[in-house]
Amino acid sequence: MKADSVARCIKSDSLIVEVASKECFKLGHNTEQDGYIRGKLRELGRLLLQLRETFDEENACLEDFIHPEKFQRVVTAVRSMCGFNDSSHVYRTPSLALKIGHTLKKVAAIVKGHALERGDDSLYRRACGFHDLCELRWAEEISSHALRTLYERKRNNHQLLPLTGDIVCLANHTKKVAADQMSYLQLKGRSGSWVRLAEATLARVMTFNRRRQGEASKLKMIDIQTKCSTGVKETALQETLTKFEKALCKTLTRVEIVGKGGNTVPVILTFEMKTQIDLLVAKRSEAGVSDSNPYVFARACYGSESHLRGADCLRKLSIECGAENPDRLTSTRLRKHIATVSQILHLNENELEVLAKFMGHDIRMHRQYYRLPDETMQVAKMTKFLLNLERPDSLAEMTGKSWNDIEVSVDEGEF
Repeated sequence: MKADSVARCIKSDSLIVEVASKECFKLGHNTEQDGYIRGKLRELGRLLLQLRETFDEENACLEDFIHPEKFQRVVTAVRSMCGFNDSSHVYRTPSLALKIGHTLKKVAAIVKGHALERGDDSLYRRACGFHDLCELRWAEEISSHALRTLYERKRNNHQLLPLTGDIVCLANHTKKVAADQMSYLQLKGRSGSWVRLAEATLARVMTFNRRRQGEASKLKMIDIQTKCSTGVKETALQETLTKFEKALCKTLTRVEIVGKGGNTVPVILTFEMKTQIDLLVAKRSEAGVSDSNPYVFARACYGSESHLRGADCLRKLSIECGAENPDRLTSTRLRKHIATVSQILHLNENELEVLAKFMGHDIRMHRQYYRLPDETMQVAKMTKFLLNLERPDSLAEMTGKSWNDIEVSVDEGEF
């Protein structure tokens, strides 16, 4: 943790240290959760510093404020810390206000546990009262305005999808970089070439599969060794495939990795990607990657056991490739791009379910969150329908027709 006043406050408060102990016991086995734990502790440290400053209690500890009589003080401090505007009721950092609410309930539960262990009825009643007030009043005091602020920002933030030209440009650039670095690495075996090849390959795997950056970045050596398959084993399935699909199954490699929420999600590797990954694995020791590092796209520095961040690699290559809008080439927007563009394919329910399952989420989530409302589709398709409704006998003419079958003469109405 950064050595500052917040860190010193955290280390000096026994209740926050207890929160740290419990979070580390719960999540400490996964080093990926270190940032989450650190963030939770800093939230409480900043809150305690704000409480001390606002109410001029220099030596107060967090447990002193877990009291129903001081609930309103906590609300005031949270509003101040999150930049609440009293006139517009808008937060500067609404997400922080929501997070602190959940964290304070955990803190109250810890205090209740301490009170039960000690047999301290007074402390138990205080903790219960504070927890009940959080349940009853936190929504109206904090959460309602924080959620409204988030909703307004999301509604006013026009989300643009990546351009097809930019996606093609990025794909071509990553292929070229990977090919060049493979040649350099095979000839000279430099550490810089290994890292550059790892970055390009990781970005290529992410963009080709539309995988979340955190999923692709955590591709492990054991996944390549034990969960890697080529071809279609079931004869019955082979008979249903076309010649081209059978040829694809012979050349493409499928790897299973851990996705969001612990789900198993697939990653498809082309022959080029598989060759690049094999070279990365073969040259790990020459590049300085630690033998104990379990990741394919490992960090080659100071014996690190971490991995490259897919978001950083994608951002770097997006700028390099000369894309018109490199800021749109993120893993999240690429996933929303494929979900939105798939609407023009008129997929049936089974095909849509296959797409959603490959993306690693439920079909309802696919429709509700990943498909963005496309302005072109809305204007082009919906306007034809609305114009037809203004014609005589329109219902009879449109009966049984699809969007594409509905036609409007350009002479009808002004556009």
